[in-house]
Amino acid sequence: MKRLIQLISLFSALFFLGACEDYLTEEPTNFISPEQFYNTSRDADIALIGMYAQLSNGSIYSRDLEMIGMHGDPAVSPNRVITLAQSRYDYSAGFGDFANIWRQLYALIGDANKAIGRLEASSLYPDESGQFLGEALFLRAYAYYSLQQFYGGVPLWTDELTDNAEEIATLPRAAVEEVRDQIIADLIRAQDLLPDSYSGNFVKQRATKWAAKSLLAKTYLYTEQWDLAQDAAAEVINSQQFSLLPSYKDIFTMENEFNEEIILTVDFDKDIKITSRGLRYGIRPVDEAAANRESWMSGFGHYVVRNSFIDSYEEGDTRLAGLIFDENLAGNTLNFVYMAKHQRTQEVDDALGINFIIFRLADILLVHAEAAVENNDLQAAVTSLNRVRFRAGVPDITGLGQADLREAVRQERIWELVGENHGKVDRMRWGTLVEDIKALPALAEQAGEPVGLRQMAQIQAGNISERHLLLPIPEQEIRKNPNLTQNPGWE
Repeated sequence: MKRLIQLISLFSALFFLGACEDYLTEEPTNFISPEQFYNTSRDADIALIGMYAQLSNGSIYSRDLEMIGMHGDPAVSPNRVITLAQSRYDYSAGFGDFANIWRQLYALIGDANKAIGRLEASSLYPDESGQFLGEALFLRAYAYYSLQQFYGGVPLWTDELTDNAEEIATLPRAAVEEVRDQIIADLIRAQDLLPDSYSGNFVKQRATKWAAKSLLAKTYLYTEQWDLAQDAAAEVINSQQFSLLPSYKDIFTMENEFNEEIILTVDFDKDIKITSRGLRYGIRPVDEAAANRESWMSGFGHYVVRNSFIDSYEEGDTRLAGLIFDENLAGNTLNFVYMAKHQRTQEVDDALGINFIIFRLADILLVHAEAAVENNDLQAAVTSLNRVRFRAGVPDITGLGQADLREAVRQERIWELVGENHGKVDRMRWGTLVEDIKALPALAEQAGEPVGLRQMAQIQAGNISERHLLLPIPEQEIRKNPNLTQNPGWE
């Protein structure tokens, strides 16, 4: 990580110099202009590392994008009534976090556009630039994928910001189908350029062809091209590059953060405190049993696991041992159930080094199962589904028809991937988010959840509506661009 920051600093310095050239009164002797950049492999490597680093900043997975994916997930809740708009479903188009997400994802797209155009025009092309070009295509696709998940159709821009800056600034929204077509086109091209794997410092932090195929499979779920989604997921599964760990809880340990189940991850180094992610899952001392508070219990308590969700697991499911804890180090029972998969309870600082997993094999097995169900390839769906269930220690699914198997696969995704920013967006994609939130108050009462959780369930259920299946386009962007239109219900 320290090497990464040094390279980012160098990359930023090079482009800062380029931006300030009008103010220089003499020609610098060791200057690399932006036009000359990307003419060596080191140039390209520095640029790509800088783009990956954007995924770990505060507007993406260090805070804003992760929070909008977690707050309002029916499986988790803050452990008290809080005013965070994302959790209460009472935000407006002026909510600042949404503007941050939008700007940062478009900043990543702009950098990717620059890299793609300049790599294609550089002396490296095509022999030396293939991997770097594939990575830039993947990152552009990933940024657009994230935008379409939350906003639907968005302005589609694939050129470097140069002479056409004014035109780009006033682009209307493309249809969501066009955005997804661009994502697919970028990924089809990227998968043929990217390597199978990496070694050294970035073994799981850079996109491989399998990361591209994973994102391709997920995009095909949105376009309902079930056969293509099934095929892309099957290629990842059959690649022999990844395997399910025997124990669910071992996926998330600090010692094992680049394990063989992981396809792509965002690295957060505990020695360089660039995120408060871990603290959002951490225990608030005021919510602990009165005696023997431990020093490490200083989190925000934003994401505790709902008792009603815990009750939904099948008897004997071993994932619960890796998912939850409800006792402190002194053995005192806590008032709420916290998420063990995102805790480093030995030291509070360790919580700041928890990686964000983008893709892992169990996720792709369930993508394969979902696509196979919709293809009516029920045996293939059952095979992938039961691989995930076998690790969890629960019986195989057998004998279900298409409709029941669809529900079984969806439920398995919710159980397996809780707390990993999939549950809410999956429900948005399935169109079930509103009904699942509306059901929370009754489930909370039935499960005897603590008062704070029951009150939050009532607030969420009272506020949510169909408009929350997409975020509002940030009003700051609409004010700047008269051609932007708002999402339904947010006008």
